[in-house]
Amino acid sequence: MYSNTQKPAWVAILGYIHIALGVFLALTSEYKVVMVIGVSLIVLGLLLSALFNGLTVSVSKKNIVLKFGCGLINKTIEREDITDVKIVRNKAIYGWGIRLTPHGWLWNIHGLDAIELSLENGRTFRVGTNEPKALLEALSKK
Repeated sequence: MYSNTQKPAWVAILGYIHIALGVFLALTSEYKVVMVIGVSLIVLGLLLSALFNGLTVSVSKKNIVLKFGCGLINKTIEREDITDVKIVRNKAIYGWGIRLTPHGWLWNIHGLDAIELSLENGRTFRVGTNEPKALLEALSKK
C-alpha cells in the first residue's frame, strides 16, 4: 500500500569516517592499544552503517512497520490500535534516532516532519518522514 525509505547522507558519512579513521589507526600504529581502538572504530562504523543507514516505513491494511537499516531494529503497530493520525513538526532538540519525547516515542532519521499516531492506550507515537502528506494519506485509508 505505502512504503518509503529515507537514507540520509549523514549516517553514511559518519560510518565512513569511523571506518577510515579505524583503518588508519589499525594500520599505522605500532601500539596494540591504538590498534584495538582502530579495529573498534571499524566495527562501530560497520554497525552504524548496517543498523541506521535508513528508516523504512511501510503501511499495509493491517499495520505500520518501521525498520531501521537492515531491519534488526524494527517496530510494528497494528492499525486497529491507531485512533488518530496527524502531521506534526518535531523540535530540533528531539534529535534523530529512537527517542522518548514529551509527545511519546519518536522514530526519526532525518528532518523535523513527522506523523503523530494516537493509540487506543492513550499514548502517542511519532514517525519521522520526508513525505508527511503521503504517509498521512496512506494511514487515513481504511
